[in-house]
Amino acid sequence: KVCPLLYVCFLFSRIRVVKTPSITYLSLSQNELGSEYMITRENPDEPRKLFASLAANKTLQRMYLDMNPLSPGFVELLTHALEQNTTLMRLGLLTLTVPTQDAKKIRYLISLNSAGRGKLQSDFPDPRLLPYLLSRVSNDPPLIYGLLTQVPHTWT
Repeated sequence: KVCPLLYVCFLFSRIRVVKTPSITYLSLSQNELGSEYMITRENPDEPRKLFASLAANKTLQRMYLDMNPLSPGFVELLTHALEQNTTLMRLGLLTLTVPTQDAKKIRYLISLNSAGRGKLQSDFPDPRLLPYLLSRVSNDPPLIYGLLTQVPHTWT
């Protein structure tokens, strides 16, 4: 187990880093961030703050979490953050210990970001953008559907 004081210092430093407005690459590899202890300790709001920062971040494009334990609570928080984040296009994560459905959802959300989900969610997307983005994922029906459902009011 990790010393709680050390963990709090670690987590607060990560929250500040994720909130940095210009960050595009972040490596959190080889630490205990995803362990069940970190997620369910006395103050469970701290990991939620980290993932809320990830969800709100508009510049982060690559994040590496490999060589971390992946508890169910960690995977749940990560998936929820990825549902809201539209800029993260590469996630280094070994999903061998993640349930298959969760791993598929994480891969799908990252692929949807790479396909241009964030561009479609701008206030006034260019109407020429949709055909272009759809042509890039023409062989992947789930991504086609995912892109079309991002802002259906714009295309109807």
